[in-house]
Amino acid sequence: MNDIHYQKHFIPLESNPEVFTKLSHKLGVAEALSFVDIWALDEVEHLPRLALALGLVFPTSNNVNLLKILDNRSTRKLMEMG
Repeated sequence: MNDIHYQKHFIPLESNPEVFTKLSHKLGVAEALSFVDIWALDEVEHLPRLALALGLVFPTSNNVNLLKILDNRSTRKLMEMG
C-alpha cells in the first residue's frame, strides 16, 4: 500500500473576531458587517440575527484526514472517467 501523506490545506489564521472585522473592512467589506465569536450552536437565541455566514473551526483527527484524502482520490478518478 502506498504511504499516504497529509498536505496542509491552509495556514492557520488569527481567530480574533475584531482582527477579522478590521481586516475585512480594509479589504472592502461594508462597515455594517462584522465577525463575532459564537461558543455554542445549541442556544439559538444568542446567535446574531441576519448572519450571512457561519464558519466552523474544530480539530480533526487522523481518521478525518484519511477520509478526506480517500474522498479526494475518488473524486479525481470520477473526473478522469468523464
